[in-house]
Amino acid sequence: MPDELSPLPVRCDLSDDESGYGFLLRSSKANGISLDRLMELAGVRSRTWLRLKDIETLAFLTTTAPDALSCRTRQRSVSGGRRVFAFLGFEWMGVEAFRVRSLQVCPDCLKERERCPAVWELTGYCVCVRHHRLLIDRCGRCQRQLGWSRPATDICRCKHYLARTA
Repeated sequence: MPDELSPLPVRCDLSDDESGYGFLLRSSKANGISLDRLMELAGVRSRTWLRLKDIETLAFLTTTAPDALSCRTRQRSVSGGRRVFAFLGFEWMGVEAFRVRSLQVCPDCLKERERCPAVWELTGYCVCVRHHRLLIDRCGRCQRQLGWSRPATDICRCKHYLARTA
Protein backbone atom coordinates (compact mmCIF):
# COMPACT_ATOMS: atom_id res chain seq x y z
CA MET A 1 0.00 0.00 0.00
CA PRO A 2 1.48 3.37 -0.99
CA ASP A 3 2.57 5.52 1.96
CA GLU A 4 0.79 8.61 0.63
CA LEU A 5 -2.67 7.04 0.96
CA SER A 6 -4.87 7.90 3.90
CA PRO A 7 -8.38 6.76 4.76
CA LEU A 8 -11.32 8.69 3.35
CA PRO A 9 -12.65 11.26 5.84
CA VAL A 10 -16.28 10.05 5.86
CA ARG A 11 -16.69 6.48 7.10
CA CYS A 12 -19.63 4.32 6.02
CA ASP A 13 -20.59 1.08 7.71
CA LEU A 14 -20.78 -2.08 5.61
CA SER A 15 -24.23 -3.68 5.98
CA ASP A 16 -24.48 -7.43 6.58
CA ASP A 17 -26.03 -8.24 3.20
CA GLU A 18 -24.42 -5.45 1.18
CA SER A 19 -22.45 -5.93 -2.01
CA GLY A 20 -18.80 -4.95 -1.79
CA TYR A 21 -19.12 -2.87 -4.94
CA GLY A 22 -22.30 -1.25 -3.62
CA PHE A 23 -20.50 -0.37 -0.40
CA LEU A 24 -17.59 1.14 -2.33
CA LEU A 25 -20.00 3.19 -4.47
CA ARG A 26 -21.79 4.42 -1.34
CA SER A 27 -18.48 5.26 0.38
CA SER A 28 -17.14 7.14 -2.61
CA LYS A 29 -20.37 9.16 -2.91
CA ALA A 30 -20.27 10.02 0.82
CA ASN A 31 -16.74 11.36 0.27
CA GLY A 32 -17.58 13.40 -2.82
CA ILE A 33 -15.66 11.29 -5.33
CA SER A 34 -16.71 8.82 -8.00
CA LEU A 35 -16.22 5.09 -7.70
CA ASP A 36 -13.88 5.32 -10.68
CA ARG A 37 -11.73 7.81 -8.75
CA LEU A 38 -11.72 5.59 -5.65
CA MET A 39 -10.55 2.66 -7.78
CA GLU A 40 -7.88 4.86 -9.34
CA LEU A 41 -6.63 5.96 -5.89
CA ALA A 42 -6.41 2.30 -4.86
CA GLY A 43 -4.47 1.39 -8.01
CA VAL A 44 -7.13 -1.05 -9.22
CA ARG A 45 -6.45 -2.24 -12.76
CA SER A 46 -9.56 -4.34 -13.35
CA ARG A 47 -12.85 -3.68 -11.60
CA THR A 48 -14.37 -6.90 -12.90
CA TRP A 49 -12.16 -9.10 -10.70
CA LEU A 50 -10.43 -7.40 -7.79
CA ARG A 51 -7.14 -8.81 -6.53
CA LEU A 52 -6.53 -9.37 -2.82
CA LYS A 53 -4.13 -6.40 -2.86
CA ASP A 54 -6.90 -4.21 -4.35
CA ILE A 55 -9.36 -5.30 -1.69
CA GLU A 56 -6.88 -4.60 1.10
CA THR A 57 -6.18 -1.11 -0.24
CA LEU A 58 -9.88 -0.35 -0.72
CA ALA A 59 -10.61 -1.62 2.80
CA PHE A 60 -7.89 0.69 4.15
CA LEU A 61 -9.29 3.69 2.25
CA THR A 62 -12.84 3.01 3.47
CA THR A 63 -11.75 1.91 6.97
CA THR A 64 -13.58 -1.37 6.78
CA ALA A 65 -12.42 -4.89 7.57
CA PRO A 66 -10.62 -6.48 4.59
CA ASP A 67 -12.25 -9.88 5.31
CA ALA A 68 -15.76 -8.39 5.21
CA LEU A 69 -15.09 -6.55 1.96
CA SER A 70 -13.38 -9.58 0.44
CA CYS A 71 -16.33 -11.87 1.16
CA ARG A 72 -18.74 -9.48 -0.59
CA THR A 73 -16.57 -8.95 -3.67
CA ARG A 74 -16.29 -11.39 -6.57
CA GLN A 75 -12.84 -12.94 -6.82
CA ARG A 76 -11.15 -15.16 -9.35
CA SER A 77 -8.03 -17.24 -8.84
CA VAL A 78 -6.36 -20.35 -10.24
CA SER A 79 -6.10 -23.50 -8.15
CA GLY A 80 -4.84 -26.83 -9.45
CA GLY A 81 -4.82 -25.54 -13.00
CA ARG A 82 -8.48 -24.47 -12.99
CA ARG A 83 -10.19 -21.16 -12.40
CA VAL A 84 -11.87 -20.79 -9.05
CA PHE A 85 -14.51 -18.15 -8.37
CA ALA A 86 -15.32 -17.00 -4.84
CA PHE A 87 -18.17 -14.84 -3.60
CA LEU A 88 -20.14 -14.59 -0.34
CA GLY A 89 -17.93 -17.20 1.29
CA PHE A 90 -18.62 -19.85 -1.36
CA GLU A 91 -16.69 -21.30 -4.27
CA TRP A 92 -18.60 -21.13 -7.57
CA MET A 93 -18.26 -23.41 -10.58
CA GLY A 94 -18.04 -20.70 -13.22
CA VAL A 95 -18.36 -17.08 -14.15
CA GLU A 96 -21.89 -17.72 -15.42
CA ALA A 97 -23.13 -17.45 -11.82
CA PHE A 98 -22.34 -13.72 -11.74
CA ARG A 99 -23.69 -10.58 -13.35
CA VAL A 100 -20.29 -9.25 -14.36
CA ARG A 101 -21.08 -6.82 -17.19
CA SER A 102 -24.36 -5.32 -15.94
CA LEU A 103 -26.21 -5.04 -12.67
CA GLN A 104 -29.74 -5.61 -11.56
CA VAL A 105 -31.48 -3.67 -8.82
CA CYS A 106 -34.80 -3.28 -7.05
CA PRO A 107 -35.70 0.42 -7.33
CA ASP A 108 -37.93 0.15 -4.25
CA CYS A 109 -35.07 -1.24 -2.13
CA LEU A 110 -32.76 1.53 -3.34
CA LYS A 111 -35.37 4.14 -2.45
CA GLU A 112 -35.77 2.69 1.05
CA ARG A 113 -32.18 1.78 1.96
CA GLU A 114 -29.75 3.01 -0.74
CA ARG A 115 -27.97 -0.33 -0.40
CA CYS A 116 -27.23 -2.98 -3.02
CA PRO A 117 -27.51 -6.48 -1.55
CA ALA A 118 -24.74 -8.80 -2.71
CA VAL A 119 -27.23 -11.38 -4.03
CA TRP A 120 -28.23 -8.93 -6.78
CA GLU A 121 -24.89 -9.78 -8.41
CA LEU A 122 -25.94 -13.42 -8.95
CA THR A 123 -27.55 -14.33 -12.27
CA GLY A 124 -30.04 -16.71 -10.66
CA TYR A 125 -31.41 -14.00 -8.40
CA CYS A 126 -33.88 -11.95 -10.43
CA VAL A 127 -36.81 -11.14 -8.11
CA CYS A 128 -36.85 -8.93 -5.04
CA VAL A 129 -38.22 -11.11 -2.26
CA ARG A 130 -39.10 -8.02 -0.21
CA HIS A 131 -41.12 -6.17 -2.85
CA HIS A 132 -42.18 -9.15 -5.02
CA ARG A 133 -41.07 -7.58 -8.28
CA LEU A 134 -38.54 -8.33 -10.97
CA LEU A 135 -35.16 -6.66 -10.59
CA ILE A 136 -34.31 -4.21 -13.36
CA ASP A 137 -31.04 -4.08 -15.26
CA ARG A 138 -31.69 -0.98 -17.37
CA CYS A 139 -32.48 2.64 -16.60
CA GLY A 140 -36.12 3.55 -17.24
CA ARG A 141 -35.11 6.82 -18.88
CA CYS A 142 -32.01 6.17 -21.01
CA GLN A 143 -32.45 2.37 -21.35
CA ARG A 144 -28.71 1.77 -20.81
CA GLN A 145 -27.61 -1.25 -18.82
CA LEU A 146 -26.87 -0.45 -15.21
CA GLY A 147 -23.26 -0.59 -14.09
CA TRP A 148 -21.21 0.49 -11.09
CA SER A 149 -20.03 3.68 -12.84
CA ARG A 150 -22.87 5.89 -11.69
CA PRO A 151 -23.17 8.80 -9.24
CA ALA A 152 -24.94 6.83 -6.48
CA THR A 153 -26.58 3.48 -5.81
CA ASP A 154 -30.02 4.90 -6.69
CA ILE A 155 -28.99 7.11 -9.65
CA CYS A 156 -28.17 6.09 -13.24
CA ARG A 157 -25.25 7.51 -15.22
CA CYS A 158 -27.81 9.75 -16.97
CA LYS A 159 -28.60 11.28 -13.53
CA HIS A 160 -32.10 9.71 -13.45
CA TYR A 161 -33.29 8.29 -10.13
CA LEU A 162 -33.87 4.55 -10.50
CA ALA A 163 -36.69 4.43 -7.94
CA ARG A 164 -40.25 4.40 -9.23
CA THR A 165 -42.03 7.70 -9.07
CA ALA A 166 -45.53 6.33 -8.48
